[in-house]
Amino acid sequence: MTASGVTLLGTTGFVGQKILRDLSQQGIPVEAVSRQARPEGLSTNIGWTQADLNDPDSVARIPWKETVISTVLVSMTAQVVALWPPGAVKRLVAFSSTSALTKVDSSESFDREVSAQLQDGEARLRQFYPNATILRPTMIYGGPGDRNVERVARQLQRIPIFPLVGRGTGLRQPVHADDLAIAAVSATNSLNAHGKTYNLAGAETLTFKHMIQRIGQVNDVTPRFISLPLPIARSILMLLTLTPRFRGIPLGSIERMSHDLVFDTSQAHEDFQYSPRAFLPPRY
Repeated sequence: MTASGVTLLGTTGFVGQKILRDLSQQGIPVEAVSRQARPEGLSTNIGWTQADLNDPDSVARIPWKETVISTVLVSMTAQVVALWPPGAVKRLVAFSSTSALTKVDSSESFDREVSAQLQDGEARLRQFYPNATILRPTMIYGGPGDRNVERVARQLQRIPIFPLVGRGTGLRQPVHADDLAIAAVSATNSLNAHGKTYNLAGAETLTFKHMIQRIGQVNDVTPRFISLPLPIARSILMLLTLTPRFRGIPLGSIERMSHDLVFDTSQAHEDFQYSPRAFLPPRY
């Protein structure tokens, strides 16, 4: 299906950039869509539409190819799909997040709202486009801009002390953005993936503490851990998030240090040969 071309929504996002690279390297025609202007030096074989997906007039100007890959919020994808001309698109692969599952019972109202919004977005997408393939990644990493591993690495480079709630025994499966790009393109060509939702995790399962240790090791830092009770850790983080450096870290993240966030990816492997790599964070 991708041979006829792909319209890519969220091209300049962290995962979108990887997908654009892979499609271009495979010689697949791409119509890239982004709020940003076309970058200088981009291959002339790549079409570019600057569009605000919240604006119906902008959406109406997008040249839709038979296959669409969307890396934007799943709720926004559903909003765009509702505006498609009938029969315009034959195949849709859209990204969501495993946060739809992992944050549903969080003690933090913000986390529960995130989970509810993701689940609602997925449901509305299914309503408008039942055959969509929905991909839910775990924690994404893979270089500058990933906002997850990079944040930890930068903090350890400043201060090699990392507070843990309890012993940090919650299990994690970080997934590399390059593996997500491969998965998205592969899923467009899989008939078995039509109408299904997949949780996409990395190949390695490790404890939260071990994950932090490996991030430090790759970046020449030996983390020193301080074990704190949840109420104290929560109070400290609330104060820290008032500063620009720590702003945006969700309070619920410290609660989940002791929770297992583990998913089975065997169905994705069976349906479109999903084969992610073990966790090897880059140097930052």
